[in-house]
Amino acid sequence: MLRALTCIAVALVGLLALGYAAAGAGTRAAAPAAPQDTGTPSPTTTPACVFVVAGALTSTGPGCGPPTLTPTPSSTPCVLSFSDVHAGDYFYTPVLYLACHGAISGYGDGTFAPYSPTTRAQMVKIVVGGFAIPQTTPAGGNYTFADAPPANPFFAVIETAAAHNLVSGYACGGSGEPCDSANRPYFHPYADVTRGQLSKIIAVGAGWALAAPPQVDFADVPAGSAFYAFVEAAYCRGVISGYSCGGPGEPCDNQDRPYLRPGTTATRGQIAKIAYGAITGGAPCVYPTPVPTHTPAPMTPTPARWQPALHTSWQWQLTNTPIDQTVDAQMYDIDLFDNDASVVAALHARGRKVVCYINVGAWENWRPDAGQFPPALLGQDYIGWPGEKWLDIRQIATLGPLMQRRLDACQAAGFDGIEPDNIDGYTAPTGFPLTYQDQITYNTWLAHEAHARGLAIGLKNDIEQVGDLLPYFDWALSEDCFAQGWCGQLAPFVQAGKAVFAAEYTDMGVTTDQFCPAAATWHINGIIKNRNLDAWRAACP
Repeated sequence: MLRALTCIAVALVGLLALGYAAAGAGTRAAAPAAPQDTGTPSPTTTPACVFVVAGALTSTGPGCGPPTLTPTPSSTPCVLSFSDVHAGDYFYTPVLYLACHGAISGYGDGTFAPYSPTTRAQMVKIVVGGFAIPQTTPAGGNYTFADAPPANPFFAVIETAAAHNLVSGYACGGSGEPCDSANRPYFHPYADVTRGQLSKIIAVGAGWALAAPPQVDFADVPAGSAFYAFVEAAYCRGVISGYSCGGPGEPCDNQDRPYLRPGTTATRGQIAKIAYGAITGGAPCVYPTPVPTHTPAPMTPTPARWQPALHTSWQWQLTNTPIDQTVDAQMYDIDLFDNDASVVAALHARGRKVVCYINVGAWENWRPDAGQFPPALLGQDYIGWPGEKWLDIRQIATLGPLMQRRLDACQAAGFDGIEPDNIDGYTAPTGFPLTYQDQITYNTWLAHEAHARGLAIGLKNDIEQVGDLLPYFDWALSEDCFAQGWCGQLAPFVQAGKAVFAAEYTDMGVTTDQFCPAAATWHINGIIKNRNLDAWRAACP
């Protein structure tokens, strides 16, 4: 439940605008080197909304929103002088309101920098202070996050947020993030906040009920996704809005739903708008109970599917067939086109589960269905893999039926799951302007298609989208995460009870003595393979 308006306004002092000076906000060249309080601003434009500040607070003028208390006779107008915040900007009223309440200030050059990002630590401080959450810190000099010890300027608010389940961290062991004796996770206090994360922190801090709405309001925040309930809670209260469909990479669906862009960085202007909305709005949100006009037809149930246990031994052989079926592993990952139903049946007879490898993000010129791919789907050569070209995953209407036929073949052969390769093309030079959301849309479509056939599906690599895709995928598969230092970022799968299969390669010089102790710490299923993925393997115990 939202606290009193004045309590929130006081607690927000200095939090939105500043914080870069608190602990070095990174190397963004566009951001000023150090924020400074600009003092009492002098007006440079005629504001569309003037707030009057004196021991009590009020507002006058169009666009101000509901007033609060009546000011005393000694009140004086407060106007805004940020040179980069103008009366026509969508964040104008929120910035003016927060500035006039002493909640924000600007930089020494007279700017507010509304299009600059805000860090996780800054956002946590806003929520903890803004919603008057009593600060809690561990006793005896203890601390929760390896990168937020007691000396960190945000230590108290980070610990408070963690104690109230507002935030969690990232498992240690990633690049530059070694595990200490307590295996503390990392918080990443100076990483930028995304729009999805912002929605979650605001909704949890406000104590809003997270009821499932009768509809999905954003095209890129589907039901069941990581931020869905939080986004809908904020949207229902008028605190957030989206971007109209129809732009590049954001096609309109049959409901013309807007896009939230949950994976993009939240700017200071956006955060001012959302914080202002949570402070002045946040009315109870009640979804009407729909009255059915007819008896709906019974839904076809989703077929039951296999879910690998957290600790599952495995073998991965994609070349040098026939498959070596003598390897002692609970799960085999093999190629669709190189193995028929008899191989799957033979492995099942040995008590193995069998995963179907298919390339869903790149075209391969040697596959039997290669001629069915229209040239318009084919992009740049896949560097390092002769005969492969990237696919335009945006064209699901054209690409989808081709992949459905491959999934059908996996199902018909009796496979238990799918390993979809190259599902992170948006990070590669594909020849297409693929976006983060393009990849989310395609990957979630693949997951739904696999599940509709009773097939489990793994998230292969695509580490940047773990948070958004975790609800849709049944396990994760990584390559070189130990050698490259990012195995710890797969912790959300482990925490959700979903298996992580990690392969390291001999050409990287990784040995079982190096890799296996770390794999055991992370609770991931590790093997070492040759890069060509022949039958040889060295498995972690």
